[in-house]
Formats: sequence, structure tokens, C-alpha cells
Amino acid sequence: MDLHDYDDIAENYDLYTNSMFGNNSKLGDSATINFHLELAKKYGHGDILDIACGTGLTAIPLAKNNFSVTAIDISQPMINKLNEKAKSENIKINSVCSNMCDFKLKQNFSFAFIARAGFMHLLTNEDQKNSLKNIHDHLLPKGILSLNTFYPHHEVLSRSMKSDIEDYSLRVEYSNCKGNIEKIYNSNAYDPETQIMTGQWKFEEYQNGEIINSRVRPLKIRMSFKYEMINLLELTGFRIIDVYGNYGFDPAKYPGWLVWIVEKV
Repeated sequence: MDLHDYDDIAENYDLYTNSMFGNNSKLGDSATINFHLELAKKYGHGDILDIACGTGLTAIPLAKNNFSVTAIDISQPMINKLNEKAKSENIKINSVCSNMCDFKLKQNFSFAFIARAGFMHLLTNEDQKNSLKNIHDHLLPKGILSLNTFYPHHEVLSRSMKSDIEDYSLRVEYSNCKGNIEKIYNSNAYDPETQIMTGQWKFEEYQNGEIINSRVRPLKIRMSFKYEMINLLELTGFRIIDVYGNYGFDPAKYPGWLVWIVEKV
């Protein structure tokens, strides 16, 4: 199981991710939403596909702006939370619990996107290819795909190669849905052969200064390097239009993020 398979993650996901990214004007929630709204205005003349949608950070604002949105995620708890939020706001989103490698939908889309780290949860080159080919099949002619990968920092990878999976560091402290303080610690170990970063996330919940709950959840992501991604996108039928370094449309630079905007050819 992965971090996002758990109910306790889904119910607090919006709270702790907002705390992690804070008010970052280029990577925070507002920046993520505004970036995809801008792309939707430019490319979303047909239906829009939100892949690895989580609890609906981007899907719900798009639907509120009168875009026709289909949202898919491999995690049923995340989909449940999305549906709950959509119902409370009386908006319509077609939500599907499915793997991005092999989902099958009846309609095609003018714009599809995988926000934040969704694509990096694919741990093999084969899964990455299958996912991109599947998305390609679901796009209209000249349809647009946006996805994000890291621009891996070699010093960080080197340190992670020497790390112990039990060496935790504090990632964030926030108030969970129960109003209790929760501290999240994480640890990482990197395997250069597979390019997989294996992590453990430890959640400690406090009440009146005392720990009342502690749990550990696993998380793996695959690091893909810039020219590896260029070749992979071209191999799966895409033409690169732009590559940004964040959700503020800044140019990409090492190290950091790579936000790819590609067109179906």
C-alpha cells in the first residue's frame, strides 16, 4: 500500500499539503489552481481530464468555472473525499477510481493534466510509457497534456543514497481535521539503479501535549531526469511546447521542478 491508500491521509490531505506549501506564490495551492485555470482557458475548449486528482484541489475550481471535468485517481479514499466536497458545493464532476496506466473513458479531452507529483508515483519506465500512451489515446487531435516532474538535485540524491530509512526529519506541523496538532516526519532512501526514492511518513497526533496516535505510511516516487523525460515524451507521441520551473510560469532551472506542457502529435 502507498501513502494515499489510507482514509486518515485523505481526510487530512488538504490541511497538511496546504501547510507544507504554505503561501508559496509559485508552488502553493493558489498557484497550482491558477496555473491550471490559465491552461484550461487556453486549451480547455473540450472536456478536461484531471489525472491523479487527489481530493479535488484543481478539479473543483475548474468545475466552478464552468469547465467540464473528469477526475481520476487510483485512491478510493481520495475519490470519496472529492465526491464529498463536490456534493457540499453542489457542483458536478465525473470522478473515476482508476490507474492512470490503463483507465478507459468514453470521451476524449482537449486538455489533460497531472498536477504536482502524480506522475512520479509511476515507479517503472514501462508504467510511465503506458500512462503517457493511454493519455495520448484519450486526447483530441492536438490535445494538450501538462505534468510535473522534479529536476533532481544530485547532492540530495547522493545524501539519500547514504540515508537510513528510519532517519526521520520533521516535515510539517499542522492542525488536523479533529483540531489536534499533528506532526509529520519523513525519511528517504534513494536507489540509483531503479531511480526510486523510498520514503516513510510518520504521523504523530497530539492532544494536550501528549501523543495519542502514531502511524507510519510508505511512499515511493521515481526520479526522472530531464533528457530522459524529453525522450519519453517524444517516444509516446508528444511535442514539447513549454517547460516551466513552477506554477508561476517561470523558466525551468536546475535544481527544482519541471512543469511540462506538451501537445499530442
